Amino acid sequence: MALMAHGTRTRRLKLRIMLVEDDMLLAQSLTDRLEGQGFHVNEADRGEDALELSDIYEYQVMILDLGLPDMSGDEVLDNLRAKNERLPVLVLSGEADVEARLSCLRAGADDYLTKPLNMDKIGACDNQQGHDTPRFRSARTAIYASAMPNGAGCRCADYAAL
Repeated sequence: MALMAHGTRTRRLKLRIMLVEDDMLLAQSLTDRLEGQGFHVNEADRGEDALELSDIYEYQVMILDLGLPDMSGDEVLDNLRAKNERLPVLVLSGEADVEARLSCLRAGADDYLTKPLNMDKIGACDNQQGHDTPRFRSARTAIYASAMPNGAGCRCADYAAL
């Protein structure tokens, strides 16, 4: 895991994840899993809250449910892409239809995972390419923090290439 010098002390870089999910049981399960793997997770159960938090904090990845109570996940994705083109977004949906998946990917999602979610498809990456920074992976995508001084940068790559 990457260490970053901070004066005479070092600290671990942590990827900050925004989880936008209105199913509280799934949200808690995902949060527990991801935090147990060393990620920092903020939760929102409404799209408007997620957009507000993304204005305040710098996230390295967003996990976005499409079925939210106040607005659709598609609307959240559109608003997010208008403000922050670089943030990787992993969509969660109960819709397994190929056209729905392609529509989200065309709209700017980096990955599309169907519910019920297989927890093995999401979480920490194995260090296969010698990266020493924390990495997050989903079915198709891997994200890892850069060694920038503030730890804010991220790089997204096709998981198959890692």
